[in-house]
Amino acid sequence: LSSLLFITEHVEFPDWTSSEVFKEVSYDLFMLYYDVKSHLLFINSSRRLESLYDEIVKQVALQGEKTEKYSPVPIWEIDRILRGLRGACFFNIGMVNRLAASYSESYRIIAGPRAQRALLQTDGLIYHRGHVYGRGEDYEDKSIMLGYSSSSRVWSNLTNSIPELVDWCRCLAKNIANPAPFSTKSRLDAIPIPEPLTSLPKNIWFVGWNEHTYQSPPIVRYEFENTVIPKERECQLLDLEISIYEESETQLLFSIGNEEFSWLAEYTPFDYPYFRKANNGNVNLTIKRGFRWVDIIEYLNGYPLYFITTDQAVIQKDSIIKYNLEFKPFDPQRIETVPWKKRKVDIQNEFDPPKRFEEEDKTKPLISIHEYLKEWDGFSNDQIVFYDHASGEIADFITFQLDKEKLTVALYHVK
Repeated sequence: LSSLLFITEHVEFPDWTSSEVFKEVSYDLFMLYYDVKSHLLFINSSRRLESLYDEIVKQVALQGEKTEKYSPVPIWEIDRILRGLRGACFFNIGMVNRLAASYSESYRIIAGPRAQRALLQTDGLIYHRGHVYGRGEDYEDKSIMLGYSSSSRVWSNLTNSIPELVDWCRCLAKNIANPAPFSTKSRLDAIPIPEPLTSLPKNIWFVGWNEHTYQSPPIVRYEFENTVIPKERECQLLDLEISIYEESETQLLFSIGNEEFSWLAEYTPFDYPYFRKANNGNVNLTIKRGFRWVDIIEYLNGYPLYFITTDQAVIQKDSIIKYNLEFKPFDPQRIETVPWKKRKVDIQNEFDPPKRFEEEDKTKPLISIHEYLKEWDGFSNDQIVFYDHASGEIADFITFQLDKEKLTVALYHVK
């Protein structure tokens, strides 16, 4: 049996009452398709909940008393659904910032009729793909809409019958199982895709929350058991700190906590589920998800943390994206030295009035670096020279030089 269809009933009460009068009954449709050749399981559901998908997969993988090993499809395989998409045009592109430990955004979204045109070749040095959504022509010259995300999701805006949905999943499975390289022939190709992680690096120094945590910050409840007076607290998950506790080549131990507690968990990228509880004594953590509270481990496996190494590689789930920036040696011939002493310049004075005097003549003050540049002959070929030392300026001197049809803009910042 390769396909399975079932409908479920869900009864839910508002937060403020358990009266039968106000209960809500909803129904959900689930369609499962297992592709035998690729060993891929597709779950199409009207209820979107990561933990529910995981429970469904567990039941499907259960063979007698033994559960077959399984794991989510990694992004470097999910990306293959774009294979053969001609005239690809992307409307929504999400990118993960590999320098997210800084004060910049951790996730950037570009949206528009041709969002890929807003991408720069240099964006690939900072970002890697998180999700994409766009359109193109398939091998039958049909216009199709496709999207995927790093959470192993694939979607389209099509409304089809169940047999057509099965055919669609079968085509996706064929592309996902094909490891041959391909190109979208768009600027999206400049944004790299994570690759398989073979071992945990020893230079991991930073751990951060999933981008979804910042988009929809959840409330966390921490409870202390086996105490004389039971304690229960609630706070924002983002108010808790994450710290790396211990690491090896196969797993990493980290802590989540505040001044009151420290809760330990394991990250095991080579054995799904990736996050597991450690020995936590008497502390329990739960996350509020809609009308119910779920274990934080369930949340972390649905929205996994990311880890950054000292050489700016990013690790998430079972993948790694490396910072492959190659620096070329700077040509020393491009350095122009200035005989500051001969020019009577005080290199310790950027722009203030004279503070020091010439050694030979104590009555003659040395000029500041700004005053020297104002008369510098290096600006002689520039048609326009702007001088600006106000707060927030882009540079102290900005010059414009027009040579036939080429405009050269130079910025000089003095320290």
